[in-house]
Amino acid sequence: DDPEMKVRFQKLAEELGTSDTVLAFHNLEKGREIASQSDDIGGLGQYYMVMGKIKSRSGRYEEAMLHFDRGLTYFNESGDLASFYETIKEMGNVHLFRSEFTQAMNHYQSALDHYQRSNNPIGISRCLNNMGIIHKNRGDYQDALSVYQESVSYLDSIRDAYDISQGYINIGNLFVYLGRYERALEFFTRALDIAEQNDYQ
Repeated sequence: DDPEMKVRFQKLAEELGTSDTVLAFHNLEKGREIASQSDDIGGLGQYYMVMGKIKSRSGRYEEAMLHFDRGLTYFNESGDLASFYETIKEMGNVHLFRSEFTQAMNHYQSALDHYQRSNNPIGISRCLNNMGIIHKNRGDYQDALSVYQESVSYLDSIRDAYDISQGYINIGNLFVYLGRYERALEFFTRALDIAEQNDYQ
């Protein structure tokens, strides 16, 4: 009934989610058992959120949304706002994967409002980045560019290097769409430099 062991099982499950689904589910189930035995409402919420992420990455979107909904119920009961809004953001991701842009934008905006209130720069940046993807997919390239640039501005150059490199790739792609190839190369080169410095294969 060790709470730390429950967290380890859940983190391992999330890391394995894209490479070994069977082992991920096994570890996640171990975490759920510990949470159930100790009446850990927040832990059960984490179980359903991580399960939703794994299902989402596997393209099983309906199942993912059902798990996220259950996670929200537990997080609401336990008062875990951080996990509640992380789940809201993940639900936005499912809508984005399904090209349901209005629903995705609504979820990201809800999570963004929370992250701004709680001064969470990583959360703010990731919501803005995903909102930029929606603008890009709608063909609103200038709006997407503005949002991407704002997204990167919240990140620390050392601590959040991976997110910055992803942001630069997105900005580079937009300049390609806009026909501004020299600017695109500038941002792709910045992303490549960060990737090489940090061994991001």
